[in-house]
Amino acid sequence: MTGGMSDVDMNIPEAVEVPENIELTAYSKDTVLTTGKKKHDFLCEILRWMAYFPFTENTYFSARQTFDVGRPIVPNSRMTAYYFAETPIISADELFQNCPTANGFVHLVPISEQERMFAMDNGPEELLRLFHDNDVGPFFDLDRKSVV
Repeated sequence: MTGGMSDVDMNIPEAVEVPENIELTAYSKDTVLTTGKKKHDFLCEILRWMAYFPFTENTYFSARQTFDVGRPIVPNSRMTAYYFAETPIISADELFQNCPTANGFVHLVPISEQERMFAMDNGPEELLRLFHDNDVGPFFDLDRKSVV
């Protein structure tokens, strides 16, 4: 989970009603990737980068959005984008206790380009239905196959 992102308001257009002070969450069974002889916590690195993005690019993140990376998130992965889900597993009350400045949480789920386009064409609820029907859990899984 990010910490501090919710200390600053994101730049949200007046016509859009979403929380302006969010934190990002992600869950993974294995986040340590080896790069040559170095090991690093890839998930923390991604969360840190994503936490800065709305402020450096004068934009915002909210649940049910997609974010196109434009290339595989890591080499040989089918995952090239992210879906911003409502945070599963941990209760919102528990999260808000740990981040009192947050008024929302967004959960980062890697998705394929086909899944991103499916969500854009059919709506995020239909993508979630496909995830449910295909037993895709809320984990940061860069090795899974696309459900579209």
